[in-house]
Amino acid sequence: MAITALLIGAVMYSCGSDSGLRDYEGFLPAETLTADSVAIQEIFHPSWGNIFGDYAVLVNRTGGKVLFRYHLPDWTFVDSSFVQGGGPQDLLYAFMEGSNCSDNSFWLSEPPRNEMMKYEMDAQGLKKVRSVRMNEKPTVYFGEVFDDEVVVCTDNDGESGQVHLYAGVLGDTLTWEDSVRCHTKVTVMQEVRGEMIYTTTWTYNHPQIKSSGDRLAIWYPNTENLAIYRIRREGMIVFEKMWGNPLTYEMVEAVDPQQKKAVTYTQSIVGATDKYLYFQKLTFDKLDSEATRENPLQLLSSEIKVYDWSMNPVKKFELDKMIFGQVFVDESKGKIYMYD
Repeated sequence: MAITALLIGAVMYSCGSDSGLRDYEGFLPAETLTADSVAIQEIFHPSWGNIFGDYAVLVNRTGGKVLFRYHLPDWTFVDSSFVQGGGPQDLLYAFMEGSNCSDNSFWLSEPPRNEMMKYEMDAQGLKKVRSVRMNEKPTVYFGEVFDDEVVVCTDNDGESGQVHLYAGVLGDTLTWEDSVRCHTKVTVMQEVRGEMIYTTTWTYNHPQIKSSGDRLAIWYPNTENLAIYRIRREGMIVFEKMWGNPLTYEMVEAVDPQQKKAVTYTQSIVGATDKYLYFQKLTFDKLDSEATRENPLQLLSSEIKVYDWSMNPVKKFELDKMIFGQVFVDESKGKIYMYD
């Protein structure tokens, strides 16, 4: 495995005002970012991770050690900790939460144990400093923690096919205080083949969430809408604005799961800071439905697009290396990291 580092320090500065050069979104021509790879010597397969202060923490779910920690920006290996298992000092799943805190701390959730845990870290290792009991659904998998006081996550309501955004207060026990419905539809389809029944779950507009300060951004990838909320300390969710074409629950409900939008690209939100929202756009050579084992999708371009919180275009970067891996935005150090 290798980590690719890309310098993005110039995103902070004005890009000029020549409107004649701008594309249909208002971006000036993309600046090419040249990759600088760092080899990772430790043998594991990260499932997810994040950046917390001076450290990157990656989660391994293939057995052995669970958390692998690296010092930034040079990705120097610091340590690995916990063993995957059910013992009192082990971790089973270690779902990693996003956080608006910039210090060297992070939150994990362990749904089988109904527990959320906060860890602080320094050069000597990790220290568990807090535990919160999760007694009620929804279950926190990948959420966003605000000031160590509130956690926000999304969850499928089951038979209704609806997805909601939930906010809860972190005390000794997690207490859910508010929820809003997402513009998302979950459809479960079954197909009988002989004596076997095959079940497929299809999600339209799966919500992608990122936070900074007291603001939460929800990106709806199928309709390309962005919703902004404020998260209050008492666990209230306050809607601010929706960007994009008009979007209603009725429009989402009317979507036929068999009819997929014919596009050769995907666009995901990959980072949020006080001033900016970061998106990754991947463009492929064919539709997903046209890909086969013999003729798989080929990545044609990878872009990082930067907007402000009002969805005004700020800057666009084109990556010189085609990578499918997770993206980490480290704006304080002026870098983007990706692994492959």
